[in-house]
This record gives sequence, structure tokens and C-alpha cells, in this order.
Amino acid sequence: MAAATVDIGFLSGYLNIPQPTLEETLDAPTAELVRAVLVAVTTKAREHQDLEADKHQVDTELEAAIRGSETRSKELKEAADRALKEANELCEKLASEGI
Repeated sequence: MAAATVDIGFLSGYLNIPQPTLEETLDAPTAELVRAVLVAVTTKAREHQDLEADKHQVDTELEAAIRGSETRSKELKEAADRALKEANELCEKLASEGI
């Protein structure tokens, strides 16, 4: 089985762990180093989970806003159509009365 290539530079920046610490964790792991990496991974995982929950909430709110806007738009169009119909009826009535 081929060994996976580890991008230490990326992980260092992503986990906010100094690159030499990660290199040492790979080359000569100690319980303390492994624990530090796992704590950093846990922190990032929680941040990710929180962001996903926030995204889900924002998506839900956006969908509700869209539906509300569509409903309001439909109501306004119906009101405008009724007003136009009434205006046309009044114009016809005025025309038939010869005014």
C-alpha cells in the first residue's frame, strides 16, 4: 500500500500548528505531540460543524425569505390586477354615460 503524502505546510496553516511541530510529530511522535495535533484537529472539526449549522440556518432563513417575497409579490400583482380591472370598469361606465 502506498504511503499517503502529507502536506505539512497546508496542515500547519490550517491547524495553526508550527510546521516543525508537525514534522516532529511525523518523524518522532510523542504522546504530547499527537495530543496537540488531535486537539487542533478537534478544534477545527468543531469550527466546521458550527459553520455547517450556521449555513443550514442561513439557507433555511433564505428559503423562508424567498417564499415570503414570492407570496408578497403574488399578492401585490393580484391587487394591481384588481385595481386595473376596476379602473377599466370605471372608464367603461364613464364612456357609456357619455361623460
